[in-house]
Amino acid sequence: MRLILLVFTLTLSLLTFATADEKSGPGRTTLESFEGGTIFVVTDKASSAKRSPGEITVKTDTGKVLVKSTPWGFDVVTSQGTIKVSSSLNDLTVDDGKQKIKISSQFGGKTVVDVPGSKMTFQAGLSEVVVSGPKGTLKVEQEFNNLKLVSSVGTTRLVREYDGFKHEGPVVSKHPYTWRALILEREGVGVLLNLLPYQHEALRPALDWDRVKSI
Repeated sequence: MRLILLVFTLTLSLLTFATADEKSGPGRTTLESFEGGTIFVVTDKASSAKRSPGEITVKTDTGKVLVKSTPWGFDVVTSQGTIKVSSSLNDLTVDDGKQKIKISSQFGGKTVVDVPGSKMTFQAGLSEVVVSGPKGTLKVEQEFNNLKLVSSVGTTRLVREYDGFKHEGPVVSKHPYTWRALILEREGVGVLLNLLPYQHEALRPALDWDRVKSI
């Protein structure tokens, strides 16, 4: 019985990478989740992963990566350095020592997403979300069951239909700040920050997994 239990425990400690999941998207498998994102492994770059208390060891095609739980979040330790994920009441920070991503939730429905070389400010209203940054302003406004996007690119109307949206005007991806997530990856393991909560609720179904920005 003890041998069977030992084998069963070791089996549970090995993570498999058969398919990706909804949290991290196609081609990625979630190792850990936290408020605002995930720690993931690129599925076709990993050969195995073993979970032990407070730590996951991942073998990738470039070496070994450790994902360590910390009191403030997670450390992703690679041969290129350590990616630190830390969170507090209103802030979420990802820092690899060379560049930093910070998401700050502020009073009055305002969220600031600060990425290297850019800063996006999401301001939520009753029926609209206005996003401002280095590429100007994007206004996303709901009109009954339809959605209107206005930026320097032009005006797009998304007419809700049974099987999705009908587009009128420039495609959504042409507008600035229409990202589903941000990704920072090193040696096949990375951090995904989910931007959907800050986007207009009615726009979220139109932001596919190809709307992911690598940092």
